Amino acid sequence: MAPRVIVVGGGLSGLSAAHTIYLAGGNVVVLDKQGFFGGNSTKATSGINGALTRTQVEHNIRDSVKQFYDDTLKSARDQARPDLIKLGHRDYVSGMMWKEKDKNKFPIRLVLNSKASNVLDFHTRHYSGRGLMKKITGQQLAKEIGCTPEHLQKTFQTYNAIAEGKQKDPWGKKFFHNLPLDINDDFHVALMEPVLHFTMGGVEINDKAQVLNQEKQPFEGLFACGELAGGVHGANRLGGSSLLGCVVYGRVAGDSASSYLFQHALQGTAGAAQRLGQISLHLDPSAPGRLTVEWANGAVASSAPAQVAAKPDTSAAAPKETASKAKAFSIPEKEYTMEEIAKHNKKEDLWVVVKGVVLDLTNWLEEHPGGVNAILNFMGRDATEEFEMLHDDEVIPKYAPSQVIGRVKGQKVTLEI
Repeated sequence: MAPRVIVVGGGLSGLSAAHTIYLAGGNVVVLDKQGFFGGNSTKATSGINGALTRTQVEHNIRDSVKQFYDDTLKSARDQARPDLIKLGHRDYVSGMMWKEKDKNKFPIRLVLNSKASNVLDFHTRHYSGRGLMKKITGQQLAKEIGCTPEHLQKTFQTYNAIAEGKQKDPWGKKFFHNLPLDINDDFHVALMEPVLHFTMGGVEINDKAQVLNQEKQPFEGLFACGELAGGVHGANRLGGSSLLGCVVYGRVAGDSASSYLFQHALQGTAGAAQRLGQISLHLDPSAPGRLTVEWANGAVASSAPAQVAAKPDTSAAAPKETASKAKAFSIPEKEYTMEEIAKHNKKEDLWVVVKGVVLDLTNWLEEHPGGVNAILNFMGRDATEEFEMLHDDEVIPKYAPSQVIGRVKGQKVTLEI
């Protein structure tokens, strides 16, 4: 077998590394414990940081690489690794939440008025669909908190006065948007709880993504990136920099692994077949033993082996036309009413509707890359809106064709296949 790079983990960093190796012409295989690629990266719904982006330029937002670097360094605090940072602390809010919890002042709520909800439309619909957020009136919010509407309105008025600079904010907040807050409005509300959702630590690496031992020396042929790699973010990371770190150090690890692979290919220890296997991307499967290199000006150089050990037997019988083919995806004609579908609302008997199609996901829950709970929120219900926010239609015939059991009676099937 030809030497290859093995990437363990199919999240954003692992796939970035694998893609970089592939583009370099390396032989790469990706291993993942799940049936789908994506890992924790599929759960990220926020953006990805960048400096001097097109959007910033278009909106005349002043930024710089240095400012980004300084902000990252500030967030990393005493755990900063300037050699890895090529790119008010994020944990301030969660820290204050813990202090309030110690005072038995819980739960804490995230409250978005109608203006903020419209700005964050995707997020409010997404989290509402997962049961993490709900839309209520100001009167309902006061009742849920356990105070009078007048008391809540007074709190809103104090907040508005702080935003206008008439009062000082005891929490040190500097930026205010989507004002004013008023009880005669609708709100999206979520209960807040500090949780562990990203690991700052991990195996120590250098700026080439090489894993270091206790003597700070790299292990031969071992590289790390993504959440596994420690030191990139220091004590805490900037919001939006987790995906950025995955892409940056995924590519760094891919470049380093490619260089390692090709250096060993040139050491003369491998045979000709193994060397060809190491640069498999540049081989044309329809022309065995031939290597083609194309220059930017369109010129092509081709190399074929001087001798062919065995010429393929062209007289061999061609495969029969009746060879089995992949079964084409189709939606069964059987129809179910929404009343009947609603009865299948248990984990051990779970149906969901998507774009007029009925799916039995009972035995498929653990396969869902977004987690089991994302589906449990729609047991016996229509999940079309949530599905459209996150997926293309092709994922159903591609990943869950056997789960499609029929159609919704009286509804038009809008799933494009």
